[in-house]
This record gives sequence, structure tokens and C-alpha cells, in this order.
Amino acid sequence: MLKNYLNSLKQDRMKKFIETAIRMGVQVNLVSEKFKIIKFFDGKKEKLLYKEQLYLNRRPGTLFTKNKEITKILLKDIEINVPEGIFAKDLDEALELMKINKIDYPVVAKPIDAAKGLGVTVGIKNATELKIAINKIKEATKNTYMQCSGEFLVEKMKKGNDFRVLVLNSKAIACAQRVPAHIIGDGEKSIYALISTFNKTRPKSYSIIIDKELKTILKIKNLTLDSILKKDFYLQLRENANISAGGRAIDKTTVISERFKKIAVLAADKLDLNYTGVDIMTEDITSNDPDQEYNVIELNGAPDYDIHEKPVIDGAGTNVTELLIKEFMK
Repeated sequence: MLKNYLNSLKQDRMKKFIETAIRMGVQVNLVSEKFKIIKFFDGKKEKLLYKEQLYLNRRPGTLFTKNKEITKILLKDIEINVPEGIFAKDLDEALELMKINKIDYPVVAKPIDAAKGLGVTVGIKNATELKIAINKIKEATKNTYMQCSGEFLVEKMKKGNDFRVLVLNSKAIACAQRVPAHIIGDGEKSIYALISTFNKTRPKSYSIIIDKELKTILKIKNLTLDSILKKDFYLQLRENANISAGGRAIDKTTVISERFKKIAVLAADKLDLNYTGVDIMTEDITSNDPDQEYNVIELNGAPDYDIHEKPVIDGAGTNVTELLIKEFMK
């Protein structure tokens, strides 16, 4: 009965969570398949898992992270750097607030309350591109399972590398650099073939999807899916570094500096989050230099932890699944 249920799960990470718990000696039983209730018992405590949702945070903190503007306000209150920007409901309001607040191009536009890179556009250079980006946000947030308001942020674009720091109980337990989806030419295979080869190495939910956005990027570069790239030619296929859109994750857990660990923990504690993903933009995550520029882009109250594990991560990775099971069973 449990085996059939595991095969029906939508989330690969939840299947791995349950299988790892069993391997660790935890008794796992299916209480209700219809209502998706699973019971865990480690010999001392019993815990229930409902609808594949792993609740490790108190509700207010999780709600704060669902609104990126509230997150920024709280982080600024403890002098953590966040991108300068405005939030608005439409183009006219955005342009007016950008003028008042001296927000110059290039900028990033993103929904105020979405996740997984939904509706995000980076490198916007003018009002015409901003209008297109806002329309993209409206369309994306209208056709999603997430409950989105349609409001959005416009922020100054920050230079640097994109890092996700995973925090659990006021401790930075994992760090990964996120790199936009890309392929490297071999002088023989087509772009389509290179994408297919890469996708075979990743779970389906972390593969490169050939969609309108990807085709548009190829068109701008005068390429098609049939084009053959020169050997060692680097082709970026996405604007952002979202791992669920085929981005790469490079393990930085052993080299992240104490300074950036502290920043990530301070951010998590401010929002009262036991478990969160802190997204930091900076050139060098290994630096303890107090003058090293950085910005905390956002926090995620229910972060995808499998980007820190094999087969997604490049490098040793961290067995986050075991750490979360131990926390869950406390």
C-alpha cells in the first residue's frame, strides 16, 4: 500500500524523504491515501505528514516570505542589504515610483508573491521592456497554482553571483551557487541534442524545458534548436539561475565564509524561520571582507533542498534529507 503511494507522489524529494526515513529506522505507515496522511514513528515520537508538505516553520514567518516586499522591510530593519526598488500594481504606477525613488535601468521585475522564478525578468533596459515584463508577470501569476496578487517589484539589477544558503535552527547547513541553464558545444551535436543529453542527468523537475522563452533567447542569438555550436562554446539558455528551469547548482558548503553564514542566519532569525533558503547576490561568497558588497534577494520558507544533493548538485553536496528527518522527528 505504501509502495503504491510512493509511486504516485508528485514530488521526487518527498519520495526520497520517506525512503530515507525508512532506511534510518523510522516506521512509516500510510494512514489515508485519499487525504495523503502519512505516519512516522521512531520508537519515541509519532509525527504526521499531510499532503506532501513538510512544516518546519511557525506560520507568521512563512507568510512573511510569501511577500517579498515585507521580507525586504524586515531585513532592512536589521541593516541587511537588499536591492533598492519599488512595488506597484501596473506600469504607470511603476514608472512614477521609479522616478520618485530614482530607480534607474537596468532593473529586475518579479511578482511580489510568487516563487520558483515565476514571471521574473532580468536586465530590463527601458520602459518598453518593462511593459513586456509586467505583462509576463500578469500572465504567469494568473495561470498558476500559487495564490498571487498580480502586484510586482521593480528592483535595481545587482551584479554578482547567485547563491542559496540553507539555514536550519540558526545554522547554515548548505550553500550552493546557482548558475543559469546552459549548454557547451562539442562541434557535433545540435542544441536540441545537447539539451536532451543534459536532461538525462537530471530529475524531470530540474530539466531544461524547451519553451517560448528559450526559443526567444535562441532567436535573439540567431540560433535554432538545430544549430550546432562550436566546440567549447558556452550558450546561456535562461535569464535567471532558477534550478527548476535547468540551472546548475555548484556546492559551496565547505567554502562559504563565516560572514555570509552569519548574514543568512540573521535573516532567517529576523523572520522567525527555523528552516529557510536565503538567496544572496555577491561576487565572492567565501569572503570575510566587511566591504565585500552583497544583497539578500529574498527568503524562501519552503525551499527545495534537493538542489544541495545528488544528482542535482555539482560537488559533494550535503545530505539535507537526513538532517530534515531528524528535525521533523524532534
